[in-house]
Amino acid sequence: MKEKVAVIGAGNMGTVVGKQLPDTVEKLIIDIDEEKAKTCAEEIGAAFSSSLADVGDCDIVAMVVPGPVVEKIVPVLTVHMKKDAILMNMATNAMIDDLQTERYSQIKIIDCKIIGNALAISSGNAPSCVVVNTQDEEVFCSIKKILPGYTLVIQGNSNLVTELNAIGTKEALRCGLIILHQLEKYHLREETKRILLYTVAGGTLQSMADGKLGGNSIRLLKELKEEGALPFDFEIPK
Repeated sequence: MKEKVAVIGAGNMGTVVGKQLPDTVEKLIIDIDEEKAKTCAEEIGAAFSSSLADVGDCDIVAMVVPGPVVEKIVPVLTVHMKKDAILMNMATNAMIDDLQTERYSQIKIIDCKIIGNALAISSGNAPSCVVVNTQDEEVFCSIKKILPGYTLVIQGNSNLVTELNAIGTKEALRCGLIILHQLEKYHLREETKRILLYTVAGGTLQSMADGKLGGNSIRLLKELKEEGALPFDFEIPK
């Protein structure tokens, strides 16, 4: 009999999570917007619903909803979920505290946070990581088994993920705004600016992450070092 997994939330990241589910499980997409749930479900070969009550026969339920929604739906889900089912809290900005875990001890509530950007992950090329906050090896293995599409699924302190994602997002936005400001004097078309952000800036960061900076990027890094503009003693590739 197939294991049944529900994803609650058919937004950008919920759709990404749904797409990562293996074909070895029975899939269910739930969203208050039934049309969104249907669209996502049709894309990944899943059933769909707008009712939280339909999680009753699910072995694992992944909440991929905005942070404020988590507190509202957890009590509802625990009424309907079967004993010992796993409830994954994948909302980046919402944590499940020990009191809630004890209050709803008939199920296993686990914080699981994604390091990554929904759009980048959905492209199929970007690396991604899920940090699972549990020491229970059996629970961890059950969760890891349904997330084969992620580069890494690891045990760790998921509370750090919000901060890590914020650093990556904030500094990327800062970089983008600096670039746009410097481009103002050229009076470029919007599409040209988009290409510079997406292909040149984004591509350079990807090359840096992959350890594959080209000759021109290395030359510019050396210029930054000579200017004293490097924020730390970064080892420039040869």
